[in-house]
Amino acid sequence: MVEVVAVPLQAPIALEYAARRMSAGPPRWVRVCLLLGSCIAAATFFLPFTWRVSPAEVVWDFVSQTGTSFLGIWTLVLMATPFFLGLLLVAWHARLTIREPATNAERVVMSVAAVASLGMSAWLFVAVVSGTSVRGEQVAVLVATLVALLGLASMLFCWRRLRSADLSITVLAEGAYLTNATFCLIIFEERPDFGWWITLVAGLLMLVEMGMNLVRAIALKAGQGR
Repeated sequence: MVEVVAVPLQAPIALEYAARRMSAGPPRWVRVCLLLGSCIAAATFFLPFTWRVSPAEVVWDFVSQTGTSFLGIWTLVLMATPFFLGLLLVAWHARLTIREPATNAERVVMSVAAVASLGMSAWLFVAVVSGTSVRGEQVAVLVATLVALLGLASMLFCWRRLRSADLSITVLAEGAYLTNATFCLIIFEERPDFGWWITLVAGLLMLVEMGMNLVRAIALKAGQGR
């Protein structure tokens, strides 16, 4: 007669398996939805945002007229250039949708672009605060700064809980885009064009995605604590 020995399921192994599945990234259909959402953000670079002018037009005018004496264009360039991050987010999400994880070179490019965008926003905010006393512009700087801090905090939280470089870089890049978009949405709220509304939709979608990432991180922590 064969004796059957019951082998108890080891909880640490099950928890480690669950953690790996949660930290590996969202399902493919979610990746596709994120890719479509990033396409909306990419379109904002080419659409007229206010006064029938698009961010792409501002950047092109600056590049094609290097050395111009119009110093005020610097402010517009600092607002327009970060919208280019939407195009990089499309490429980034497409890459992760096709195959994960991203290469180190791709991570470096995306991280540098996100940090550069945040640097432009910081430069712009300092210039606005030091050169104006208009309450609306000061409120825009305050709200956009809070968005930037929220994005950085979310990135650190996701990295600490999920240990996913790709997810952390995604949150960083989207936080950088949201920082500039929030400032521009508030500044030009009295003169919105089609691109203004599309930017609002793209920003809301990014906020939803960041919320989903935080929920995943919290759920992972709760699962590990059981």
